[in-house]
Amino acid sequence: MAFLGTDLLLIGSALSLSHHGHQLRNDYEAFAAAHAGVSGSHGKEFYIDVANWISVFDYNEQRMADRSFGAVYDTETEYWMWDSEGNRARMDEMRLTSDRSLNRVIYAVALIGVNHEAREVIRTFRPTTIVHAAALSKVLECEQHPVSAHDQNVAVTETLLRVAEEIKSHFVYISTDQVFSGVDGNYTEIDLPTPTHVYGKTKYAAEQLVTQANSDYLIARSNNIVGRNVGWGTSFTDGLLEKWLRNQSVDLFTDQIRSPIHLRAITDGLCNCIYQRVSGILHLGGPEKLSRYDTARKLAAAYGLPLDLIKSASMSSHPQAHTLHKDGTFDTIKFQSLFPEQGYFTILDGFRLDRGFALQPS
Repeated sequence: MAFLGTDLLLIGSALSLSHHGHQLRNDYEAFAAAHAGVSGSHGKEFYIDVANWISVFDYNEQRMADRSFGAVYDTETEYWMWDSEGNRARMDEMRLTSDRSLNRVIYAVALIGVNHEAREVIRTFRPTTIVHAAALSKVLECEQHPVSAHDQNVAVTETLLRVAEEIKSHFVYISTDQVFSGVDGNYTEIDLPTPTHVYGKTKYAAEQLVTQANSDYLIARSNNIVGRNVGWGTSFTDGLLEKWLRNQSVDLFTDQIRSPIHLRAITDGLCNCIYQRVSGILHLGGPEKLSRYDTARKLAAAYGLPLDLIKSASMSSHPQAHTLHKDGTFDTIKFQSLFPEQGYFTILDGFRLDRGFALQPS
């Protein structure tokens, strides 16, 4: 098998990420030993529970109440008790950072296959539309791993574009509000992108490849996507619900504004774009301009959860505040004109539908 330059970059990224991820795993296991009294060798699921519960006794009490007797830990060989809530939260963040690095190893290796296998699959089936939604999309992760961000956000786009041109497919590229500076907000489709960080720059670089290609294309820029996810990964609001179910409060910015769009609205909108072969650039955002704090309050209202778990905070309190955008809102007049049902669909309506679906008997 002949390797392309992109493949070699991905191999190097995978090796670097693997080393980094395993080092972080060693760090959080040592941290748990020092601050929670964990001893011996344990698996990944054990450390997830250690990161989410203040002690083995609290965890076991909940499992007993749930009548999940098989999940109860031995309090001698599988003991832990955190010396502070702050250290428990710190270990959880260390664990999540390690997992993200190791997950990117899998993704980087998979992308090597994309350069070979996906091309052949696409050539065989000759789809009339190719939707490219894969990306390394966390802003701070892209800052830490710029090479991986370029590999996943730019190089893979170029590979798929070549095949789309070859078979004359409609190429739908999912981009982001992060291609703008995040200063002025209310961005329209004709505004010139001015990205300020690695993620935005790689997504805009990919956009430029799309516009220069000979294939019929749509660049669909998404805003903050919320709602219950049913596929890969979790949404912002999925994470909130998980924390609230553990009775954990969350600090959310009141001064970072977006145009959140519910997953149902954006997927239905994209399907309409494909059916009607919409081309050019389209901003997919919700009809409201809301902060993270406001979004969380609508989520809690839909699920009937107490609002006292939501604490207000300022973006300036974040250690990487200089990297984050203050106002990434969209002008969505074009979206609302093309598809009013999706363009005017509010996130509160979506959250209520999610809750109704979640309460249905299995």
